[in-house]
Amino acid sequence: MFTTILVGTDGSGPAHEAIKAAGEIARRFDIGTVHVVNGYRPISSAEMISLSREIPAEFVSTLTSDAPSRTAVDEAKRELESIGLTAQSHSVPHSGADAILDVAEHIGADLIVVGSRGYGVGQRLLRGSVSTKVAHHADCSVLIVHARHDPEHESP
Repeated sequence: MFTTILVGTDGSGPAHEAIKAAGEIARRFDIGTVHVVNGYRPISSAEMISLSREIPAEFVSTLTSDAPSRTAVDEAKRELESIGLTAQSHSVPHSGADAILDVAEHIGADLIVVGSRGYGVGQRLLRGSVSTKVAHHADCSVLIVHARHDPEHESP
């Protein structure tokens, strides 16, 4: 049924749930590779200079315009590899939804897995929703994973 799975990540809790779901589906359908996508806004030169003043000197060389994106993708990749899958990473300088849709079209994905932020109506109207845009514009199946509400594991 599915041969090419793509999962979107921004490093958040809902994205982590989506990664777990994508991994589980890939294992069930015997798909060895999951594509991991993160859309990002590149850090400007001015922001890079400012950040380089704030971090220890030994880390300045690791500062790139896509550093936050690489971190999110690397975490997802490690999680998928820990369960025996291969992860193909894609850090794309677009909004989250556009990055996911562009890569999905490019690789011929037949399933996109994304997390749901769980915004209220007001936040969805003001900010939009990556999962909603992906669901409306994707040319393939989309699974929106909602984080489970577990009162026993909530922070006080």
